[in-house]
Amino acid sequence: MLATVPGAEGTSQVVVFNLKDPKEPVIEAMYPTGNCGSGLALGPSQHLLVGCGGGKPLLILDAVSGKEVTNVAETKGADEVWYNPGDNNFYAPSAFGGNPTLSVIDADSNALVNSLPAGPGSHSVAAFRGNNHIFVPIAIPTAAAPTDTCNVMFGLPEKQGCIAVYAHEK
Repeated sequence: MLATVPGAEGTSQVVVFNLKDPKEPVIEAMYPTGNCGSGLALGPSQHLLVGCGGGKPLLILDAVSGKEVTNVAETKGADEVWYNPGDNNFYAPSAFGGNPTLSVIDADSNALVNSLPAGPGSHSVAAFRGNNHIFVPIAIPTAAAPTDTCNVMFGLPEKQGCIAVYAHEK
């Protein structure tokens, strides 16, 4: 089992647990990740996408060795991340800074494919491999992000939030 363990400044890590005896799990390895210790998604070639807080770029690690494969410098501050085997992409929403986005990362090349607009408070994501739809919750307005994106863009009731659904162009 793999898990991120957030730590104080620069001490986060990915921990590899052996659960052969679930009553007494054993830590097999710990991979330092600096400030990256939020979301975690396992993709092809045993690559892990690690979400990073504090405006740091996403990391892609080798799940076997813990060595950094690359980082995704264009995406900073992503919390939850996801791998969708239906389209072979990683997804990472980020509301860091003033421009909330959903990053699409090709899981084979580890390169950023697209950075799509998202709404305030975007930090969670899920994908359905059956039709490759991607779901990102959009928060209600706050003092920091006063625009009610769900109401203004989609005409939904005020101060309710919504879920943005992304789909591939046909």
